[in-house]
Parts: sequence; structure tokens; C-alpha cells
Amino acid sequence: MSNLAEIATSHLALRKSGNAAVRAYAQKMITDHTRAQDQPNALAARKGTKLTDRPGADQRVQGDKLSTLSGAAFDAEYKKVQVAGHDLTLTLIKTYRSFGQDADALAYAAKTQPIVAGHLEMAQGLPDE
Repeated sequence: MSNLAEIATSHLALRKSGNAAVRAYAQKMITDHTRAQDQPNALAARKGTKLTDRPGADQRVQGDKLSTLSGAAFDAEYKKVQVAGHDLTLTLIKTYRSFGQDADALAYAAKTQPIVAGHLEMAQGLPDE
């Protein structure tokens, strides 16, 4: 769900933000999270499991809020959503790595953790206004 939310909100950023740094970050999120979503989809298919095809309810609410904003207000809220989302995802990855049982999912989590940490750091560096 996080990958899907990142992709959706970043498409909004490309349409709504006039800030070059925000737009560059958004394009990177679309590229990285589209690639990242392919891996768990393939893993789920191999294991006979279907993953959701849309962001979670809270993430959709955030997306709806973002869709009503523009300019500096959009940029500030987008940054807030990106920081919170990547922070939560990083926490979930670390938690799963401490007790997870599936070797393939653990490998994906280990591979993904530094990328998510990097995205969090980039989000924190986005302009505040």
C-alpha cells in the first residue's frame, strides 16, 4: 500500500507543485516505488497471494487532502506526508526484520530498508514552503 500511495501522491506533486526540488523528488518517488512494487507483486504471485491494488484508507484520505491544495500549501503537506509515510514504512520494515519468518520477504525487507531510509532523508530535506 505504501508504494501505491507514494506513486499516487507523487503524480499529484508533478501536477500541483511549481517547486523544482519537489517535482524532482516526486519523479524519483514514482520511478523508485514503481520498481519497488514490482518485486512484492512477483513474490506474492509466486506464493499464491494477491496484494492490494490501491493505497490504504488513511493514505487515500491524505491523497484526497493533497488534491485540494496547490502551491506552497501543497508542497508543505506533500513533504509532511512523505516524511510520515517513509518513517512509518521504515519502522515497519525494521519490525518485520526482527520477527519475520519468510526468507524471501526478509530478503526484500533487507534490500529495501536502506532505500526507504534514503527516501526519508530526501523527504526531510524538501523545502518547508
